[in-house]
Amino acid sequence: MLSMRPFSWEGGSTQASEVNVARTRLCSRRRSRSLTLRRLAVAMSALSFGMLSACEPTTNAADADTHYDARPGFIEATGDPLPNPTGAIGIRLANMLVAGPNLTICISARPGAGVAETPGHMIGTVDPARGLDGTLPYPGVSSYIPFPTYAAPGFAYVVRLYDRAALPFAALGAPCPAVGTLEPVVAGTIETASASPRTTLVAIGVVPGAPVACGASACPPPTALVIADDPTPGAGGRARVVHAIPNLPFPIHVCFDPDFVSPTENGPIPAMRVLPVASDTDGLAFGEVTDFIDVPPLSGTPGAFFVHLNAPGAPDCFAATLALGPLTLPFPVPPTAPPEVARTIRAGDVLSLFAFGRMGSPCADDAVCAPTGGHCNPAAHVCVDVLSPSVLPWIDVAGM
Repeated sequence: MLSMRPFSWEGGSTQASEVNVARTRLCSRRRSRSLTLRRLAVAMSALSFGMLSACEPTTNAADADTHYDARPGFIEATGDPLPNPTGAIGIRLANMLVAGPNLTICISARPGAGVAETPGHMIGTVDPARGLDGTLPYPGVSSYIPFPTYAAPGFAYVVRLYDRAALPFAALGAPCPAVGTLEPVVAGTIETASASPRTTLVAIGVVPGAPVACGASACPPPTALVIADDPTPGAGGRARVVHAIPNLPFPIHVCFDPDFVSPTENGPIPAMRVLPVASDTDGLAFGEVTDFIDVPPLSGTPGAFFVHLNAPGAPDCFAATLALGPLTLPFPVPPTAPPEVARTIRAGDVLSLFAFGRMGSPCADDAVCAPTGGHCNPAAHVCVDVLSPSVLPWIDVAGM
């Protein structure tokens, strides 16, 4: 049996922070936009503060560059048509790299299939009062970044996340390194034609040098997991699980007890498997995401989630396979956590439960765990410390 801590952040070292980023404001037809896509991220970010306008008076001057503009009817010198926006997409970033660095966010555009990518620009917010330096911490989730979409085949946004030590955040809209000059920690592409109107890119895996042991197998390298979000509220709440724990020995499944009393005393209603559905017999592996499930509102009502290893031959919700939990309702959230971290589940809430962290090393006594500042759980014979698995219950949509 594994014994891992419930959701908490210790010492503030892994405190999740909101990254408030771009808010789009479209110009009216009376004022056409003359902004090339190579500056698109700058405009989107600047507009988030409601202070700047990217609208300029329409002119008929020739445009010397070869990038697409968003000006209606304008034609580049190369003869390429300049598309009008056909919609919008919200892109959210999450840093679930175990013990990973703060990530500097760079976003650029690929105007279409076979068209050169535009230069990237930095997205982020500096707010010393909240400990924000423009980068995305671990564990951390950004707000949705709204961008326009275009009908051009192959149009995509390219997200590159750099180690803050290698690329500190300079300023909102600051230029990012040219492609190939600095290796990002994670890079991912979101093609808007096939992407959900709300999409999350999650950085998962293990960065080189992180204190993570993966047994006989090599630890999964950092990678970008692109997932479709669904903000549709239900009659009650809706929740899903994102599995970002790289070194659990088996896939997982999630059980829910609607009348949980205490870790040693359950109510008369037994816990039941809820994620993934029981028909998914092999459970939820690293890098997988469950569908959303309906959960009744639980504000002021006893209830708890449990994460279990989907071990061969073990029944669902078996005590010996418990890997994480109970996660009681209200969730045990630090008072300093941002408001997007769920305290409970209300009618209309849509939640993504990010399972993050790593399983500690095998141990026989505390001495083995001392280098990571942890202690040895004598029943599970595994080190428990600040990097032990936890769950970040993030509110995708807040109900009423």
